[in-house]
Amino acid sequence: LKEYTPSNPSDIDKAIRDIEKLGIRNPINPKEIIIDNSVFVEISNWDKRLWFSSLHSMDRGHGNATRVMQKIVDIADKYNVTIALDAVPFGSGKNRMTRSQLVNFYKKFGFAFEDGEEDFGDMERVAKKV
Repeated sequence: LKEYTPSNPSDIDKAIRDIEKLGIRNPINPKEIIIDNSVFVEISNWDKRLWFSSLHSMDRGHGNATRVMQKIVDIADKYNVTIALDAVPFGSGKNRMTRSQLVNFYKKFGFAFEDGEEDFGDMERVAKKV
């Protein structure tokens, strides 16, 4: 198995502070940051990576999550931080993304499976040199 790519924990904290500046903390769930009034992200400094617990757009199909994700990867690149996540869809109904759609969304931003297998493992995006 491929070993994940760790980042400097203090750089992760700096990246989180910059991401927090993009929006406001959700008063109902303070772990979430609301960006552009429609995209909810939950991030943390975990396992020496910027860990995404969730990314959710309230107004799906208008590019809001894509714009926010681009801002976040730009910040990660600025601080040379690896981003990691489990590509697991949540929600219900016709607007729910499939796992394949979600994986493809993250792949657009340079995410890949740590172990090279889509059936198992976290996805990560190693920072690009700025």
